[in-house]
Amino acid sequence: MLYSMIDTDQIRSNPAQLKALTSLEPEEFEALLSPFRHRWHQYHKHYTLLGKRRKRPRIKYKKPTKTLPGPSTKLLFVLMWFKTNSIQQQLAAEFGLRQSHVSHWLKALRPILQQAIEDLHCQPAQDMDELIRLFRQRSGPSGSGGSPDTLNIDATERPIGRNLDNAAQRDDYSGKHHGHHLKNTVLCDEYQFVHFAGQTWNGSVHDSTMAVEELPSLEALKPYGLWFSKDKGYQGYRPEGAHLIEPFKARRNHPLTELEKEYNAWASSIRSVVEHTIGGIKRLALLSRPMRYWKQDIRHQIFIIGCGLHNLRIRFRSSAYARGAQRVRARLTF
Repeated sequence: MLYSMIDTDQIRSNPAQLKALTSLEPEEFEALLSPFRHRWHQYHKHYTLLGKRRKRPRIKYKKPTKTLPGPSTKLLFVLMWFKTNSIQQQLAAEFGLRQSHVSHWLKALRPILQQAIEDLHCQPAQDMDELIRLFRQRSGPSGSGGSPDTLNIDATERPIGRNLDNAAQRDDYSGKHHGHHLKNTVLCDEYQFVHFAGQTWNGSVHDSTMAVEELPSLEALKPYGLWFSKDKGYQGYRPEGAHLIEPFKARRNHPLTELEKEYNAWASSIRSVVEHTIGGIKRLALLSRPMRYWKQDIRHQIFIIGCGLHNLRIRFRSSAYARGAQRVRARLTF
């Protein structure tokens, strides 16, 4: 018989330990637990662990399961996987499971976690129409009661294993980071709240190609008077309806003037927020260390959930991030 080494209640009562294992403070964990519990009960009522639909709804669907008993243990289990990027055998040893059961539980709990994040309105949009709809619904980027002044775009890369197929290797190879990677477009505001997370691309695709395909126009957001900040990797990408903050780029025999250098320094101070945002997303080891999963839909789902967990932290720590947002807004008076 296998025994769990994890005491969920003890970890929940220790803020430092909980944050180290999940990236969440106790109040953030508890806020996420409420919709997670509801979503799990609904799933367990109609489906088995393996995802097979029951012939009739389970009557005692709230009864604890034999393994990972209780929604709080299930949430801790899946969040620890995101935060630590543990191999399945390690999770099996820690939670008293067989490795095959770890695989089944992760497959079942990933979409439940994603749905719980959506219930808290922390999910990023994944296409243009959804971006416009969610942006209009939100009174403020992080529950602060205000609307953002800037949107900052950048692409983030995640390392993956080297594919055995030569053509796939070329597609995955990133010349910027000299390795095999996945790429996603991120659009955040000055509070570091991620409003948009694009589809998952191969590492060889250029940043501007992704942006043109996914965000060809921001005309619908024009009434908000937003500034749109981008770096030199997006030369030529000029979405309609955007007030651009775009750095100058030196050309052969045409070095930058002192005024252009001063402007570039100012623009860099505005868009540095997106670098901090990506760093916050990659606080989860599953998004910063080499990806062990080969299915593209799983890879993409992991990124979307990671952005949602980042947004959850932003909402609950809005006062800390508001100070950085105020500094960005002050620089817009340049």
